[in-house]
Amino acid sequence: MQRWNWTALVFTLVGIIVSTYLVVHHYNLIYGMSEAKSFCTLSSTIDCDAVNTSSFSTIMGVPVALLQAFILFVGMLLLLGIRAFGESEKAVISRFFLYLTSGNFLATVVMGIISTFILRTFCLMCASLYLVAFVLFLSALKMNPSKPFSMLGQDLRGLLKSSSAGGTRGFLILFLIIPLGSALAAGMYEKSILASTDFEKMIQRNIDDWHDGKQVDFKISGGAQEGNPSASFQIVEFSDFECPHCRRAAPSLHAFVNAHRSDVHFNFQNYPLDKSCNPRGGMHEHACSMARAVLCALKQNKFTEAHDWIFAHQESLDDNSASTLAQEIGLEKDSFMTCLKDPATIEELKLEVDRGNTADLQGTPTIFVNGKVLPGGFLIPVLEAALKSSK
Repeated sequence: MQRWNWTALVFTLVGIIVSTYLVVHHYNLIYGMSEAKSFCTLSSTIDCDAVNTSSFSTIMGVPVALLQAFILFVGMLLLLGIRAFGESEKAVISRFFLYLTSGNFLATVVMGIISTFILRTFCLMCASLYLVAFVLFLSALKMNPSKPFSMLGQDLRGLLKSSSAGGTRGFLILFLIIPLGSALAAGMYEKSILASTDFEKMIQRNIDDWHDGKQVDFKISGGAQEGNPSASFQIVEFSDFECPHCRRAAPSLHAFVNAHRSDVHFNFQNYPLDKSCNPRGGMHEHACSMARAVLCALKQNKFTEAHDWIFAHQESLDDNSASTLAQEIGLEKDSFMTCLKDPATIEELKLEVDRGNTADLQGTPTIFVNGKVLPGGFLIPVLEAALKSSK
């Protein structure tokens, strides 16, 4: 029993760390504060960010990962109780640890089914929590080797009685930490992010402004895109690679599109705030060269790699960045360098810039949905509300 207790403690601590990471990254993506994709976002089918921000990632507004963290915290308290109390108490605590881990394991099975058959996207960090749940459930069975669920009915009835009356009401109070603690923590965390902003009203104002906005027909063919080209929900982003807000918008947009890739289509358009290729540009001296770089990387099917590399190195871009980019993401360098100076590439970039100027862009990132500007369109709750209202 001692060995399984130690095993469970170690896996519980690992689970708390993973859950905490997922919670923080969830909020950063939701509120457009993440400067990079999660390290376990590797492709359209292995995408932690898409799963972690999908409509299944919360229960009544509370992130599933936060609930998981509190479940594991309560599990750790039970494990410490098993080590601290006498033999008679150990038996009862072990049984409640089994009930907790059984429910948690079943919940992770449900989440795994949702990920596999509904989202059709896998989250490696979530999978590690599935493994933690299985090990904890197995450990609980090993700590209750004889008819593990034989006392379930009696223990459940005991939750309504105090310990002085032979009941186990203390465990009910302990288990209530999970929903109450996670809801309180979620509320406090969101309040710290939003300060005095009435987020729900802001979302509704943005949706109203979107509906009332001016219609623009971009007539875009080709280019960098994701999702379903025939979807009724068409997103066009105008972005500048030296814009810090664009860097933070990118992971959230990617997560949203990949979580709804059957219902959404996304098209990326360059709008460098650089006077060398944009008459309405500003002081971003490397933005035009980086825009040409992603257009050339796209020709070698490396747009995403180039896009992410440039944003990751945004603060250190220089005249040699294009050459370094080609080497580090595995482009065929000679054709890439030729492409950068090709008049066709320059003309392609001019078309994208002209689209932005014709639409009278006021800055970057600017998100159009179905031809109208969506204010705050890099925020996942705004995009979710727009998608819902468009159906």
